[in-house]
Amino acid sequence: MMETSPLTSQIDIKDLEIPHTLENTLEPISAVHPQILDILKRSDPTLLLRISKGFYYDLIPQLYRRLNLNQYNIQGILKGVNYYRKKKALKYVRELSIMDIQALDGLLKIIDDLYDFQPQAEFEESNQPTLIFPNLDKLFISFKLLKSINNLTLYLSNQNMNLINNLNSTSIINENEIEIEKKLSKYSKIFNKLIKTKLIELEINNKEIKNDEYWSFDITILTLFEKIKNLNSNANTNTKFNLKINLSNELPLSKGYIPHNLILNSNIHFFLSENNFKTEELAKLIRDHYDVYLSSNFHPEILYFVKDPKSIKAEFTKMLQLLIRVGDELLLDEMNGGILRKEE
Repeated sequence: MMETSPLTSQIDIKDLEIPHTLENTLEPISAVHPQILDILKRSDPTLLLRISKGFYYDLIPQLYRRLNLNQYNIQGILKGVNYYRKKKALKYVRELSIMDIQALDGLLKIIDDLYDFQPQAEFEESNQPTLIFPNLDKLFISFKLLKSINNLTLYLSNQNMNLINNLNSTSIINENEIEIEKKLSKYSKIFNKLIKTKLIELEINNKEIKNDEYWSFDITILTLFEKIKNLNSNANTNTKFNLKINLSNELPLSKGYIPHNLILNSNIHFFLSENNFKTEELAKLIRDHYDVYLSSNFHPEILYFVKDPKSIKAEFTKMLQLLIRVGDELLLDEMNGGILRKEE
């Protein structure tokens, strides 16, 4: 076995002068070096972040422009959120997607930490948001998330009905119900205190919504966003809803669900199979929704986007002939204040 020389063991490799040869320099590939860096920036930008501050500051806006929050990455993305570097990075986010309830609960933990740091009454009354995502163009809320919160809404409703039906029994509200109720009441603070966005896109999948759940989805959407108007009181920063209504081919289109508790100006887009497209049923769905929508004391501006507005209006004319009331705005042209728009 070869022994190490005492002299050799005391030499630091950093002190060695390594000659520049074709084997240890990038000069032979200097012509394509920029192209290689461009490829790495697109394919594995996180690798370049650790090379230099220059790469870090160059790539962070690109990396953080779009974020999908889910149960697997929420802790990592929010780690160090109170430190300057992470706060600055999150300011670059323009499109944010919240994909599941675990991600929403991760954001809720920040609200809970603020409660611990600041007296609750003072935090509630404060008009100054503690924005983590202050510059969003679009916030996407997945149907998976909406359905999970709707399940909590239904659970509490069923428990309350059981309590009412058993008033003479010893039924009591358990701790789990109390925690769920607290959580639901705090969800809206996430969108009021932590997030500022121009557009909220809601994914509505009618195939997975039962007829007797329409009311609970209305409550769910109101529960999530009822406080957001406080944040967007400035007319220049008003948030809008953008609804993607996925209509099921297995049910009549006229039975599809569109939320009624739309507390913000809203654009509604319909997605359905061309093969099973039925103009009459879609017209009835829009007419019925708008009729109920107008009956509310508070109904912000709403626009319906369809592929063929002319055919839909023809169906409205048939309804009028049958003495069915149709909202005037549904019959007008766009230039005259009509609310039907052509889907591009």
